[in-house]
Amino acid sequence: MTIKLTEELIREQATDRSFARGREYFLSGATYSLAWQITPGGIALTSRCSGSSDHYSLRVELDENGIISTSCTCPYDGDGDCKHVVALFLARS
Repeated sequence: MTIKLTEELIREQATDRSFARGREYFLSGATYSLAWQITPGGIALTSRCSGSSDHYSLRVELDENGIISTSCTCPYDGDGDCKHVVALFLARS
């Protein structure tokens, strides 16, 4: 199974602000403990991310058509993906 995460696809999942902040987190190396898992519908990528006040757990599920779901334990309640998920996507794009 080939899954290609492009910057365009990642940008579609987040607000401009979340994308910009996620890029900062990615460039600073905030994501760690990345692991791939095979799932019945595709693959899942899990990670931890150092945030401004805590360390967060992240999970994204993908299939050959793209992103199925994303989750992060941070308190973000805005539109799209949080900056931590963006950082994880950028680490794996």
